[in-house]
Amino acid sequence: MSHGPHSVPPNVGKWILWGLYASCVVVVLLDFTYEKHGHYAVENWPGFHGGYGFISFVGLVLTAIVLRKIISRPEGYYDDEPPADSTDSTVSDGEDAHHG
Repeated sequence: MSHGPHSVPPNVGKWILWGLYASCVVVVLLDFTYEKHGHYAVENWPGFHGGYGFISFVGLVLTAIVLRKIISRPEGYYDDEPPADSTDSTVSDGEDAHHG
């Protein structure tokens, strides 16, 4: 079976995921190999900055989900045409109602 130019051979996703896991483990293990000089005691914990970054990212995503529900507009909100169910009593047949 031949693969097209944009197709991915089987099991490649699995290998990429395992490579990512291995990279994360190596980086956390390397965090034990040097002396840290943080401003606060918590900054000296191994893996603190990675965990802090992950928690911050999750918080950002959850905040974006809530914000989207608050500020999103219905589909067609910015269309030029008014909605079909609205009636405008000030204009009829293209004439301005104020000028008779």
